[in-house]
Amino acid sequence: MIVTLSDRTIFNPNMRLVKPARKIPRRFNGVRGDHPSIKNGRLMKYESLLEKRVMLMLEFEPTVAAFVEQPITIFYRISEANVGVRSRVFRYTPDLMVYYHSHVGRSPSLIEVKTEIDLAKNKEKYAAKFEAARLFGERYNLEFEKRTELCTPDAYCNNANDYYHDLKPISNKSVEEEILRHVRGCGDVGITNSKLHAIFREKLGGYAMVRHLIAKGALKSDWSVLIDDHSRLFSGGDDV
Repeated sequence: MIVTLSDRTIFNPNMRLVKPARKIPRRFNGVRGDHPSIKNGRLMKYESLLEKRVMLMLEFEPTVAAFVEQPITIFYRISEANVGVRSRVFRYTPDLMVYYHSHVGRSPSLIEVKTEIDLAKNKEKYAAKFEAARLFGERYNLEFEKRTELCTPDAYCNNANDYYHDLKPISNKSVEEEILRHVRGCGDVGITNSKLHAIFREKLGGYAMVRHLIAKGALKSDWSVLIDDHSRLFSGGDDV
């Protein structure tokens, strides 16, 4: 099987995509819904719970500047040895395009979201479209990756759900600096979540600020387990 890109694909690599190229169809045997993206400032459509989880994780990834669902439709042809190029043009739309902050020095990524079982079961079915995505990425300096449930651990996603709305910016610089200064003073031992909340509970906006700093990573904790009152918090450094 030989995959070649069709000239029907319209893409300008110098322009950041901000809206979907494909409308998610209505289905009776699937999950679809809206993700209220803080990072992108709009409602985003997903067509599986796994896709929703990946979107949620992208909101918390500090290297990610923005992302768009159903970003670009790639047109391609398939030919077999000694047969020549078929006249029919196929199409494939990856689930997401991810853009990274400039200081990261990373090219944008096309992302396909699939379960491990689906990828294994339909390996041959997806081979051509994934090859088309790889070729498209090679042409326009884009990465192509597949994300499965292995990339979305339950504990991390539960924490992300709990702290998601705390990602929204809070304007209270003096309280923020006081909290960070206190945690830095705790050194490598850190401080428990409940104790930090107790110290700053009486401060105006103190409770919300602690949660906000945890959400944006200025206060570090172990996201591989559920964050609770007993979780220890550490300074994320001065550059957050």
